[in-house]
Amino acid sequence: LISLEPELYAELVLMDVLSIIICGMLGDFSGNKRWTNSVRFSLEQCVNNSAYIHHLNILLHEWGYCSNVTGKLEAQSKNPFRIND
Repeated sequence: LISLEPELYAELVLMDVLSIIICGMLGDFSGNKRWTNSVRFSLEQCVNNSAYIHHLNILLHEWGYCSNVTGKLEAQSKNPFRIND
């Protein structure tokens, strides 16, 4: 294994997280603006892609951007491409 400086590791993780979010917003993600200064992202896929969703959730949790490892299975929203205010 290659040992990385903490600053370089943090920069690489941030680039990976930004890549996931930007590509996700161009594809399957949607965002909800909350009453605070943050945005909550959600990802909607069919059940066949649950391994993909679980993998993203694990990565984001390990990097500190997701509160838990287990995702929630919910019914599909009417318009998954709209950012709600």
